[in-house]
Amino acid sequence: MADAAYAVLTRDARTCTGNLFIDDEVLSGEGVTDLAAYSPAGFEGDLALDIFVDPA
Repeated sequence: MADAAYAVLTRDARTCTGNLFIDDEVLSGEGVTDLAAYSPAGFEGDLALDIFVDPA
């Protein structure tokens, strides 16, 4: 997710350090609400959680 990485890497390092980021949460914080553009072409299902992300 290059867009999420770009958003994090261009933040002020003095105020944004020591954090764990999840790409869809970063994008949501940047105002991106439709993640369909990040799905493979023709995919109609829901995006799945990564195995390392707690669903709670």
